[in-house]
Amino acid sequence: MPKTASLHHQKPTPTWLYWLHRKLFCWTNGLWNDTLTKIIQKKRPKVPIDPINSVLCQNPLNNVEDIIHRIHQDGYYVFSQTLPDQVIETITTYTLSTPVRYAIQTKEGAQLSDHKIAFAKAEDIDSPRFQMDTNDIFACPELVTLIFDPFLLHIAQEYLGSRPILDLISLWWSKPEKQQRLQNFAAQQYHFDMDRIKFLKFFFYLTDVTPETGPHCYVRGSHRNLAPNFRKDQRFDDQNVKRTYGDDNIITLCKPKGTMMAIDTRGLHKGMPLSTGHRLIFQIEFANSMFGQNYDKVPISQISPDIALQVYKNPFTYSAVFKK
Repeated sequence: MPKTASLHHQKPTPTWLYWLHRKLFCWTNGLWNDTLTKIIQKKRPKVPIDPINSVLCQNPLNNVEDIIHRIHQDGYYVFSQTLPDQVIETITTYTLSTPVRYAIQTKEGAQLSDHKIAFAKAEDIDSPRFQMDTNDIFACPELVTLIFDPFLLHIAQEYLGSRPILDLISLWWSKPEKQQRLQNFAAQQYHFDMDRIKFLKFFFYLTDVTPETGPHCYVRGSHRNLAPNFRKDQRFDDQNVKRTYGDDNIITLCKPKGTMMAIDTRGLHKGMPLSTGHRLIFQIEFANSMFGQNYDKVPISQISPDIALQVYKNPFTYSAVFKK
């Protein structure tokens, strides 16, 4: 990769500083993040992005202001556009046959397994989460098209108010699981995300999601102001959330396969535990800085020349998930 792709935002954050960042979010109720975000917006202002070639949206410039307003106000937005059935079928077929890692219980809590198995052959494995390695995600052309779609990039930039950085890509299958430690690992209890200063996640439901198959639940408006009893870096039980925010503000996102959502997961959220069936979700995250959690990176040698060209064209945005 060209030297221009090796930028300052690739430097890893010291572990102690990352944990201090999480504490400062709680202690200041987000003022720490908001102050840094204003500095970043001045230092790395928005750049022209042409979303016209988006495969996700025929009129990508329509309603952008309304979308951003809704995310600022509520913390989430469900797009009217959905993924085509053929795209979903191709992705699903690929993810069923590609080996993935799964959540296992350890003395410290839980982690992903070293062993990999195709989800289609994992009926006997008791785990709530089966997660694909990032380099395998990049081997699926349909997923790559979503990752580099200019409409998502445009929405991310408008919400962040600065140049966006692709910092996380995840795809996972979920199954029913009763062990609380593994539910915690699978993010199936209420919590907030704080791996970056400011960020926006795009979720794609690749299976139908019903009340029984683990809908994403979000506490509307909690990204703007956490109640005092939730300014702790921990998981929270459902009853405490309901008492504080009320049923009207707890949004359960039961939607058909193909649904696309933009969510600021700084707000309280969880994936509801499945009681039956299975669920497949794809997630793309853009952030305003790489300060924070250190994720594993994909060797640039493992991706196709076409993807490397996309990274070369926009190294500031796309190089952060790769390494030499």
